[in-house]
Amino acid sequence: TALGIDQRISKKLLSGTDIVYGRHSDPNNTELQTRQGLNVLTQDFIYKANKHWHFSASFGYWRRDFYLTDAPYDFRNYPQQFRNEIRPYQKIYYHHNIKSIALTHVLRTDYRFYYDQTFQNRWPTPFEFRVRYLQSWKIPLTKNKKNFIIPIDEVLTAIDKYSATVAA
Repeated sequence: TALGIDQRISKKLLSGTDIVYGRHSDPNNTELQTRQGLNVLTQDFIYKANKHWHFSASFGYWRRDFYLTDAPYDFRNYPQQFRNEIRPYQKIYYHHNIKSIALTHVLRTDYRFYYDQTFQNRWPTPFEFRVRYLQSWKIPLTKNKKNFIIPIDEVLTAIDKYSATVAA
């Protein structure tokens, strides 16, 4: 489940806030609140330099819960019940058209810093750097350009720093 709030701050500056909730499934999927999985809060500030180039500076907080793989699927033992993640990231967007198709290229770099639930200790994977390239094609299905199909493809690469013990 996600909620996105976008707001125009000025002619060239946008603010985007996303609030996300996700859950883990287990054999008993009727209890929707029992296996919380992910809570996310992100804030993006997007600067529109011109019609083709946009740049963003962003910050996010992720909380990911971890469960045992066997029944009764309870939380893992403290201090690895959940992981806090702080993620600053930035994006460069390039927008252009090929005839009636709107094409967007996005290059994103993000830094992921992981902590246990107390924020006192680093997670066994304390840091990750990722580079992502995303391309989306907004293809109109109708002449009035109110209906689209939007295929998206993304390539992601990551560099992690592991400690001697890696969380399972």
